[in-house]
Amino acid sequence: MSARSTGPPAHADPQPGTLDLRALEQAMEQLPEAVILVDAASGRRAWANARARDLFPQRPGQAGPLLRLWRPGGPAIARDAFPGARSLLGETIRGELFEAESAAGGDRSLISVQARPLRDEGGRIYAAVVVFEDVTARERARAERDALFAQAHAAQASAEQSEQDFRGLAESIPQFVWAMRDGRIDFLNRRFIDYTGIDLERAAREGLDQVVHPEDLPAAQRVRDVGRAREEAFTTEYRLRGRDGSYRWFLARSVPTRDAGGKRVRWFGTATDIDEQKRAAQRSAFLSAASKRLSSSLDYEETLGSVAQLAVPDFADWATVDLLGPEGAIRRVAVAHVDPEKTSLGWEFSRKFPSELQSPGGVGKVVRTGEPELVPTITDEMMVKGVGDPEKLKVVLPLRFRSLITAPMTLHGRVLGAVTFVQAESGRHYSERDLELAVEVGRRAAVAVENARLFRDSEAANRAKDELLATVSHELRTPLTAVLGYTRMLRSGTLPEERRAKALEVIDRNVRLQAQLVEDLLDISRIVSGKLRLHLDRVELADVVSAALAVVRPAAEAKGIALTAKVAPGSNAVRGDFDRLQQVAWNLLSNAIKFTASGGNVELSVRRAEDQVELVVADTGEGIAPTALPYLFERFWQADPSSTRAHGGLGLGLAIVRHLVELHGGTVAARSEGVGKGAVFTVSLPAFGQQAR
Repeated sequence: MSARSTGPPAHADPQPGTLDLRALEQAMEQLPEAVILVDAASGRRAWANARARDLFPQRPGQAGPLLRLWRPGGPAIARDAFPGARSLLGETIRGELFEAESAAGGDRSLISVQARPLRDEGGRIYAAVVVFEDVTARERARAERDALFAQAHAAQASAEQSEQDFRGLAESIPQFVWAMRDGRIDFLNRRFIDYTGIDLERAAREGLDQVVHPEDLPAAQRVRDVGRAREEAFTTEYRLRGRDGSYRWFLARSVPTRDAGGKRVRWFGTATDIDEQKRAAQRSAFLSAASKRLSSSLDYEETLGSVAQLAVPDFADWATVDLLGPEGAIRRVAVAHVDPEKTSLGWEFSRKFPSELQSPGGVGKVVRTGEPELVPTITDEMMVKGVGDPEKLKVVLPLRFRSLITAPMTLHGRVLGAVTFVQAESGRHYSERDLELAVEVGRRAAVAVENARLFRDSEAANRAKDELLATVSHELRTPLTAVLGYTRMLRSGTLPEERRAKALEVIDRNVRLQAQLVEDLLDISRIVSGKLRLHLDRVELADVVSAALAVVRPAAEAKGIALTAKVAPGSNAVRGDFDRLQQVAWNLLSNAIKFTASGGNVELSVRRAEDQVELVVADTGEGIAPTALPYLFERFWQADPSSTRAHGGLGLGLAIVRHLVELHGGTVAARSEGVGKGAVFTVSLPAFGQQAR
C-alpha cells in the first residue's frame, strides 16, 4: 500500500485478516469529517478520505506524523499524531477535543477526535478508524453564545442587584422615594406609604397628585409637565397630606434614568421634608409683615384687624384679637378667616359668647394671668369637655379646631389684651416655636396699642391744654369784668348810693371766686410737683362737715336747694389734716349744689363702716352718663369742655378731692343711675388708729 492511497487495494478478493478498503470507499469519501484508516500492522495511515487529505496533506516521502495534538490550554499529549499509533488501536475515543496543528503548520484548530478499533472474528485488532472533525467554528459560536448568555446573566444579575441596591438605599434614607415606569408608579418606599397611607397598588392606579395640597398642585403640575417633556430633572415645592389629614412642606426632585443607548426608561423621585424650614421662613415673613402693619397706623383697632388677616392662612386658619377694657371687660376687635362666611360666623359667635375675664381657660385666663397658652392637639373629646355649654358646642364642634395658641399682649407687666391663633381644617399643629412667634406678635401688638393710646392721650392732653387755657381765660375774665366795672363806677361816683352795697358784695364774691380758682391751680401744681403737705392730727369728721356746710349753705339757699346732714352718733374720728378734709367736703358739696336744679336736694352723711369712716354726698341733680364715670376724677376733665357750658369751673375740684383723699390713705368713688338721676360720691377713710395696724 502506498503512503498516499486514493483507493482500495488492487486484489479483488481480500483474505481473512486483511483490510478491504473498497467496501468503505464510497461512503467515507462523502463524509464531511476527515476519516483516516490506520493499519494495525504498521501503525501508519493506510487510507484517508478527501476531507482528510485536504485538512492534513502529506508531503511526498512523508510517512507521518499526521497531527500534533494538545489538550486545550495544556501541554502536548503526543509529539506525533499517533505515537506508536498502536496506543489508539486499543481504545475507543469519543469526541475528545484537542487543539491541533497540521503537519504543514499554521493556525491551531479545535479538533474533535473519535477513534474506534476494528477487530476480526477472533477479536484481533487489525485496523482503526479515526475521525477528525474541525469544530473550531462551532465551538467558537458556542463560546460566543455562552459568552452572550453569561453577559445576559451578568446583566440580569447586575440589574437585579442594582434594583436591590436601589430599594435598600430608598428604604434607608430619610426622604420619601418613588419610581415611575411607563407613566405608572412602580415603587414607593416605606416612609412614603407610612406618611400618606397610600399603598403601591393605589398609587399605581391613581397617581400621587391626590396627596398634594390643592393650592400647590397647579404650580407643581406645570413644573412637572415641562420637566417630563424635556426629559430633564426638575425640582418643586409643595405640601403633602399625611394620613391624619395634616399637610407638611416638601422639596421634591425627579430625575430620569436612561439605558446604555440613552433612552429614558424610568423616573426616580425624592421628597425631602422642609416643613420646619418653610414654616420658619413663613414665621419670619409673618412677623416682619405684622411689624410693618402695626407701625403703619395709629388706629390700633384697624391695625390689629389687618394683622389678624395677615396671619391666615399661612400661620393660622383662624385669628382673633381681644382687648381688655375698663372694669375687666374683654372686647373682641378682630376676627379673621380665609372664608368670609366663617369670619362672619366668628363675629356672631363672639357677640353671642363673649370671653370673660374669670373664665378658667382661653382668652380670659391668658388676659388674667398674663401667661400664654399652647394646646398642640385638640380632640373632639377635649372640645366636648372644655366647652360644656351645649349651645356653644353645637357651633364650635363642626369647626374641628385642632391646635391653638393664645398669647397675651403685655407691656411693662401690664396685659392689654390677647391674640389667638387656631389651626382647624388645615390639620396643622402648633409647636413651641410657633408659641414663641405668637408671644412676640402679642408683645409688638401691645407696643402698637400703647403707642396709639399715648398718641391719643397726647392729642387729648393738647386739646385739654387748649381748653384749659380757654376756660381759665373765661373763668378769670368773667369775675374781673364785674370787679373792674363796679370799681370804675365807684371811683367815678356815678353809682347811686343805694347800689354801692350791692356793688361791693359783687366785687367781694368775684374776688373770692378768683382766689379759689388760683388756689385750685396752685393745689394742682403742688400735687403734680409732689409738694402738697398734710398736717395730720385726730380729726372728727362731724366737725369737718359742720364747717363745710356753713360755707356752702348760702349758695344752696340762693338756689332753693334743701341741704341736709346726717351724722351717725359716736366717734367718727380719722387721722388727717382738718383744712384739707374740709376742702374735700366743701368741693363735693359745691359740686353737688352746682349741678342740682332749684328745688332739689343735697344730703351729706357721715357713717362708720367697720374700720372705715365714710363721708357721702348725694344729690338729685343732673346725674352722670356711664361713659363719663371713669374720667370724673381726671385733672381738667369736664363733661362739657366748651367755653359756653352752663356751669363754670376749671374741672379741678374732683381731681383735687381724689388726691387729697388718697394722701389720707382713703378712696373716693362716684356712682349714678344715669343722666337726670342724680349722683352719689363716697369718701372712705381709715378710722383713727387703723393706719398704724
